[in-house]
Amino acid sequence: ALLFLPDDTINEQFEIINLMADDLFDLNDIDIIDILLRISFELIEGRESLQQMYSEELEKIKKKIEGKFIEEFERSTQTNSSLGGSIGLGSKGGWQLSLHQVLKMIGVNTDFKASLERDKSVRKITRDIFTFNKEDLKAMVNKIILELEKEIAPKKALLVFHNLERLQDASQINSLFVDNRQFLEQINCRKLISGPVILTTNPKFMGETYVFSIKLYHYPEDKDLISAQTIANNKANMKAVIESRSAEGANLIETDAIDLAVELSGGIIRQFIYIVRNAAKRVAMYNKEGSISANDIREGANQYAKNVLVSFKITLDEQIEILRSVDASPHPDVSEDQQDTLLQLILGNQIIVRQNDRAWYVLNPLVAKAIDLDGGV
Repeated sequence: ALLFLPDDTINEQFEIINLMADDLFDLNDIDIIDILLRISFELIEGRESLQQMYSEELEKIKKKIEGKFIEEFERSTQTNSSLGGSIGLGSKGGWQLSLHQVLKMIGVNTDFKASLERDKSVRKITRDIFTFNKEDLKAMVNKIILELEKEIAPKKALLVFHNLERLQDASQINSLFVDNRQFLEQINCRKLISGPVILTTNPKFMGETYVFSIKLYHYPEDKDLISAQTIANNKANMKAVIESRSAEGANLIETDAIDLAVELSGGIIRQFIYIVRNAAKRVAMYNKEGSISANDIREGANQYAKNVLVSFKITLDEQIEILRSVDASPHPDVSEDQQDTLLQLILGNQIIVRQNDRAWYVLNPLVAKAIDLDGGV
């Protein structure tokens, strides 16, 4: 939302550091160590004094790691010698050289940053090296922030981490937001970190959260939980998302078309925007005159539906069984063995979790349209 602020209210008070997770990471393979290093890179970008601080602090961590490895090597050598064996790691000098070469690679240079983003083997090596030094990396980030805020005073730093809500692997979500949550929380600046909404149902997640919810539907078993006026206001807010991106007075989309886009979105803002964007591209492609029509919206939704279906990660039979259950009831009968499958379907937005006082489930409208629940896709 900060990317589209209509005024400078936030910018006057904060130096905003935007990190777009899907541009900086492989969202199928992400770790807290990657994030801490990447935050450092973004904080020092274009600031020579901070780059020097980063290099100095990172060098201290490297020496600490190198010393620990040498100590472990010598202890292992003594243990194996007393047993008359060999650890098979080669000489101390050779082991030091190998480790030193790897540590030398890790720095602020462009090649390393690109490799960390694109090369899984580089990420694995980097994580292995810093596994026991995450506290040191966090401390380094906080030192850089402290120095940055001296430079930008009276402004403060505001770290905005976008698109982490797109993570779909349950083990990664748990690792980042449960097992290693403290490293994100203890970064010493104001921060907004997006995360999968499924975290709000995880009893192990104790972080402070604000859930942006757009309630468009009555709870089937108690329509008094949310008023008709609230639903109407929320639909109006979704329409305003499009209107705020249109030139004043421009009639780019017909009323029934935008109503249909809201309905097909299922209340998912990103899905709503992509449906309208696809429809607009279709109008431009065919050089059509006039506004986006309801038919254009249907075609835009069909195109986006392919993306929703592609993110399935489990076997079709498993998916269809759970989708049928959700289609039949807002509280599906899902066995313990099916919980992981249900979670993946929720993370992939094939199933939408709604919450009007209590959680309930519905199919994503695009999935419901694209799948024959009696026979498959």
